[in-house]
Amino acid sequence: PVDEPTASIATDTLSPSPCPIIPRPQEISIHGGRLRITACRLSVVGSTEATHSAEAWLAEQLAPACFVEGATATTVQLRFTHRDTLGPEAYELRIAAGGIDVLAGRPQGFFYAAVSLAQLVEIDTGTVSLPQLSIKDHPRFAYRGFMLDCARHFHDKATIIALLDHMARLKLNHFHWHLTDDEGWRLPVAGLPELTARGAWRGEHEALAPQFGSGPERYGGYYRREDIREIVAFATRRHITVTPEIDIPGHSRAAIRAQPDLWQEPADASDYTSVQLYKDNVLNPALPGTYQFLEQVLDEVCALFPGRYVHIGGDEVPDGVWEGSPTCQAMLAEHGYDSVKDLQRYLLEHA
Repeated sequence: PVDEPTASIATDTLSPSPCPIIPRPQEISIHGGRLRITACRLSVVGSTEATHSAEAWLAEQLAPACFVEGATATTVQLRFTHRDTLGPEAYELRIAAGGIDVLAGRPQGFFYAAVSLAQLVEIDTGTVSLPQLSIKDHPRFAYRGFMLDCARHFHDKATIIALLDHMARLKLNHFHWHLTDDEGWRLPVAGLPELTARGAWRGEHEALAPQFGSGPERYGGYYRREDIREIVAFATRRHITVTPEIDIPGHSRAAIRAQPDLWQEPADASDYTSVQLYKDNVLNPALPGTYQFLEQVLDEVCALFPGRYVHIGGDEVPDGVWEGSPTCQAMLAEHGYDSVKDLQRYLLEHA
């Protein structure tokens, strides 16, 4: 859910855009003519801590050597100006014969202006040029997200870094990172090494059988803590929040198969089949070890991810689960619950 009301989108947003920026800015005025940058050299005016991510982005997209100290006859001024009246992600961009002006009130606004500026650059036989225009822009939606499932298919650090760069080019600001599921566990957890030693791998002789075309050979992987920190830091520099997902109490087969002696009740005679046709993919909310497991996992998540949210799934718990578990039946009686569905609520509230 988004806290802010959804902005209406005018019908003319479906007409051809007068300049190649995605997503299309709210307001564009084309002045005609082009601003040419000799040898791609810019002199920055008004640089502050709030503009550093914008400058770094432009340096990466153009060339690290494009910024020079002091204005000369062969440089174009890039002027940053703070406007507190502009919203957190809003910006104004003006390109004219006298240089480039960027106005914003927050680092995100300066960064998104730089993203638009980089999209406008044209290079023709070594000459860098920009159209002369004015843009006033702010996002239509507060939450602009992309979800990547790394449990069913493992994607290495380099792939995720490249994805985050593409997200930044489209001004997306939330990366939902699906790290655990029935088919793989990708997060290191202190005190629970089996989660990645066994739960991160599929294959003919592994704890998890081949799935989704992964074949009989050993397939999978997990992220080291330093990998996660690097990914989170890279995302932060692009004003992208990383939200990890730890899917519970269903979709937990990789964790259960990693250490079945800890998270399965031998006397549990419950007869259930998940929509994925699994009969052993749900955590037992009446076992003390389940809560120790969850607390260790969430402690690890909170240490690695600075964002406000952790996604804990909660979906697709099948009918029949926990009904044949002596410990679950005892928990029902202890709390006066009418249905085993109340046990899921208890577990999620604890998490």
